[in-house]
Amino acid sequence: MTRILLGRKAVLTDIQLVRDLVIIVSGIVVTVAAIIVAVTMTSIYRKANDILKSTKAAAVRLEALAIIAGDELCKPMLEVAGFMQGIAVGIREIGKLFKKGE
Repeated sequence: MTRILLGRKAVLTDIQLVRDLVIIVSGIVVTVAAIIVAVTMTSIYRKANDILKSTKAAAVRLEALAIIAGDELCKPMLEVAGFMQGIAVGIREIGKLFKKGE
């Protein structure tokens, strides 16, 4: 750009220079901001992905634990409860027989 020192033309050239500098600086700032946002989003995605994988693994382990607890604890307890209920019904029926016999 040449600078013309004749009154108004010199001012216009300075304004054009400032405009060009503002455009260049704005472009650099926007580019740097976009790179920073991209790096930040990638970092957040990786951390969230690790947390998600860990949560899925914990859910699988919890499901396996619930299945084992159901198989190993609940079934024997139900069998014991059924046995006790059977004994209670048997005692009740024997009690009815003795009451009728008197």
